[in-house]
Amino acid sequence: MASVFTPEPNTRCDPSVGPGQDAAATPLVSIVIPCYNQARYLGEAIESALKQTYSTIEVVVVDDSSTDHTALVAQSFLPVRYVHQPNGGVAAARNKGFELSHGEYVLFLDADDRLLPHAVESGLRLLQAHPRCAFAFGSAYYVNQSSTRRDRHLFPCNLTERIFPQLLECNFIANPAMVLYHRWALVSIGAFDVAVSASADYDLYLRISWLHPVAHHDEPVVEYRRHEHNMSNDPCLMLDTTLTVLSMHYPQFASIPALAANYRRGLAFWKDFYGEQIVMGFYEHLRAGHIRQCLRCLTTLARWYPERLAQPGTKLVQNLMDRYKSLPR
Repeated sequence: MASVFTPEPNTRCDPSVGPGQDAAATPLVSIVIPCYNQARYLGEAIESALKQTYSTIEVVVVDDSSTDHTALVAQSFLPVRYVHQPNGGVAAARNKGFELSHGEYVLFLDADDRLLPHAVESGLRLLQAHPRCAFAFGSAYYVNQSSTRRDRHLFPCNLTERIFPQLLECNFIANPAMVLYHRWALVSIGAFDVAVSASADYDLYLRISWLHPVAHHDEPVVEYRRHEHNMSNDPCLMLDTTLTVLSMHYPQFASIPALAANYRRGLAFWKDFYGEQIVMGFYEHLRAGHIRQCLRCLTTLARWYPERLAQPGTKLVQNLMDRYKSLPR
């Protein structure tokens, strides 16, 4: 079952526009894979891209100055275009891959994840049926380090309404590879913002859905691998970049009460989601004597979640001072 969303309640994708009317019958789809020290998973990611049921694809691997054998893995797949760049983060690597790609449609696959065989086909079918939609997204399976499926990603929001207000409250597009973009959307809106690299995908969804209709289908399209090196395991980084993204968007709808309310709910959600992880991380670092990491936790909370520090019974600063005094001189 598919749903189509628009930035305005009375503007809908025209369902009478059929597949192929905006493009050739078999348009090129670019799959961009940024990689930084994920060589142990990269081969599986590339294989999943090359084994799509839709075959008119190109694969571009961008090595963000890895120190492992990423280059050897990527270059062992002859159809794959490999490029090395100075370390700039995942957003910069995605942007480089996009610049080097040629597809009318673009998908960004992280090097530690795997596409399901029909991922491109299912997204392409929907975008060709609704050519004014900027992107289409599906669902995901969560897998562990050994690729065993754990559960399926479920959307926490009601996806029968406009997507922009819902995205303000939570980023339910959990993995970048869930999305297949029309190239024109990335050209017109701009690609990933390197200033908020860890949450640049969230920022891009907001920028696009503010202006353009998007589409959704129910099929899982990617296996999202969860492991200890996931960037999302750094709650200080994620709270900082996520709330920076929301604050960047706030001025454009601040005078619209309903959207301002969505925004406030989003702030509360992310503060609770990452803030409590930061508090738990603080105590772990405290027990281990990691003073610098404790200070980072406190600094992040003071900037984005000061009310947590002010809650009765919260004595993070005092606990840190006590721990510091107990350290051997």
